[in-house]
Amino acid sequence: MSCHCLKIRNSRVVVLLTLIGTVYFTTGCVSQPEVSAMLPGGMVLPHKFAKSVKLHAIGYNAAIARTEISDQMLTEVITQSIQMSGLFSKVVQSGPSDLLLEAKLESISETGSATITGHAVMSWRLSEEGTDKKLFCEMILSEGESATMGDAVPGLKRIRMSTENTIRASVKAGLQRIAQMQDIK
Repeated sequence: MSCHCLKIRNSRVVVLLTLIGTVYFTTGCVSQPEVSAMLPGGMVLPHKFAKSVKLHAIGYNAAIARTEISDQMLTEVITQSIQMSGLFSKVVQSGPSDLLLEAKLESISETGSATITGHAVMSWRLSEEGTDKKLFCEMILSEGESATMGDAVPGLKRIRMSTENTIRASVKAGLQRIAQMQDIK
C-alpha cells in the first residue's frame, strides 16, 4: 500500500514540477528593452553630412504587442546612434536645425517560441526643416538576430532580446540607407 501511495504522490510532484518548469521556460520576468542593447555598433557609413538634424521618433505601443517601444526610448536609440556614427554633425533637441528626421516604428512582431525572431517595419523621412522639402522617404523592413534558448531560458527574456536585436537592425538599416545619399544640399 505505501508503495502505491508513494507512486501517486511522486507522479503528482512530477506533474507539478513539469507545469512550473513549463511556465518558467516559456515566460520569465517581464522587463523593458535596454537602450544600450539597441544601439548598432561599428556602422560603416559611405557618407556623413555636415548638417544638424532634429529628430522626431514615434515608437510602437499596440494593445497586442508583447513589448512596448516608447517614443522617448526610440528617440534615445536613434539620437545616440547618430552621434556614435557621426552621420550628422549635430542632433538638435530644440530650436532651429538644418534637417528634420522623422522615424516611426510602424510595426514590430516576434515569431517562434524556443528561437524567437523579430521583424519590424520602420518609416524614415528626412526633409529640410521649415521647407518640408523631402530628401529621403522610405519604409524599411528589417529582421533582428534571433534569440535562442542558449541566449536566455525564460521566454519573455528571449522576446525582449529579440526586440532589442530587431530595433538595432532597424535603426542600423535606416541610417545606412540615409548615408547612401550622395549629398544633402
